[in-house]
Amino acid sequence: MHRVGRAWLRLTQAFETGRLKSRVHACKSWRNERKLRDQLYDRLMHVVTDLGIKVHTQQEFEPVKDFYGQVWTPAGQWTGLRQGIRIRGEGDFALLAHEFAHGIDEMLINVKHGAHAELVASCASYLFCIEYFGRGNLAHALHYPTQSWGATVEDFRKLEDYIIDVYRQMTIFLGYAF
Repeated sequence: MHRVGRAWLRLTQAFETGRLKSRVHACKSWRNERKLRDQLYDRLMHVVTDLGIKVHTQQEFEPVKDFYGQVWTPAGQWTGLRQGIRIRGEGDFALLAHEFAHGIDEMLINVKHGAHAELVASCASYLFCIEYFGRGNLAHALHYPTQSWGATVEDFRKLEDYIIDVYRQMTIFLGYAF
């Protein structure tokens, strides 16, 4: 939990200042890292399917426009508890964690607003990756909801406690996977 506490502090500072100060690196060899990532992906996939959420793989997604009108292609999509998760390819633990965070969000409250939902999912999945994988992409947690969806620092402050709740629920479900 100490590592996650430091990660939360970095995330909060990044949102408040708008700058990235440091990265988190695990001290593992690339082979061990790949093996760990595959094991975590399999565990998370079991958790997701045990909850009744379907995971569909797709080769391509339709390009979409972000908050500022820029066109980009998503790598994954949460389509609701009944429809499940659509992801491009297999084996991406961080992407599956992000979409799983959307699922937990819908189970708890369902934030509904696009920027808020992406902010919650990005931050909760960042903490989740730090907890289980040893590192996470702070740039994605900061830039994706703000640049693509228009989330603000005020949104982050308003949702801080809820982000922690979603993260904790994610860890509880993965803890039951053993």
